[in-house]
Amino acid sequence: MSWETIPEELRRWHESRDYKAGRAAFAFLEAELRLMVPALVRRGWPKDLVEDALRAVLLRLVEVPLPPRID
Repeated sequence: MSWETIPEELRRWHESRDYKAGRAAFAFLEAELRLMVPALVRRGWPKDLVEDALRAVLLRLVEVPLPPRID
């Protein structure tokens, strides 16, 4: 899985609700986004705010399908 393939994986998950496919996509996204957390905290963002934002982004990706085209 990569940033190039993740939009298609998310679309596939939203169409099929295939747990296995969705789990892999969301695990990739969570891992990648968590790599960004230390940099945000170093910039002065409160860690609990960063964690809340991370959860909100992941939840939104689960609930709402991506648009057909992402530029």
